[in-house]
Amino acid sequence: MNLLKLYFLFVLLLTANFVLGKVYLKGSITYLNGDIKTGYLLIPEMPKQKIIKFKLSRNISKEEKIQSEDIKSVSVESEDGNSYVFERIPTAKKPGKKPNRPCWLLVSTSGYSTLYITASYYQTDKKGNVSVVIDTRISFDLGFKYFLRKGNQDIAYRFGTTHLSIVPSYSFNKELIKNSELFLSDYPELVERIKNKEFKHVDIKAIIQIYNDYMKDSKPIQHL
Repeated sequence: MNLLKLYFLFVLLLTANFVLGKVYLKGSITYLNGDIKTGYLLIPEMPKQKIIKFKLSRNISKEEKIQSEDIKSVSVESEDGNSYVFERIPTAKKPGKKPNRPCWLLVSTSGYSTLYITASYYQTDKKGNVSVVIDTRISFDLGFKYFLRKGNQDIAYRFGTTHLSIVPSYSFNKELIKNSELFLSDYPELVERIKNKEFKHVDIKAIIQIYNDYMKDSKPIQHL
């Protein structure tokens, strides 16, 4: 079985799990006006999800459909005690470009800056643990896309991409170097390490964790 067939088998298995994995999780919804509602909810399945379904209790049938455009973020907790946060935020390829409409992004790491990850859709397993899935049948994604937001900025900017093994990595590493020079210039030593190939596209989360540790005691964040 070649790599391409293995890939589509992998996607099929993940999709089957996704269909069975629509479980209400304990969590909260934070509205744009700052109000917070706690109860049980379904995570946004797609980045462009228009409605979040909410219940006051997992055992009742009555559900409330809340418009995504009224929500700032949702947070949920799995049965294992793992926490997941989704934020609805505009994205752009780089500063100065017109941003796309707000979409749901999963927080990968937070601190001085917030790193988000997204792809075709989000799923939960039976215990409520969340994962990000690539499915070329419903999108053109060939990798997991990362976006970076510094401080209280209103936009998350495209930072890098990680991919499945069947996709060449050269362009993704080139993208990482270019965006590191743009967004991480206040930590020049780290940028040099990335340019010297000490870090690659598969290390994006680790890169931002290092960056956040370095910058946490720095001056207030400058807007891009």
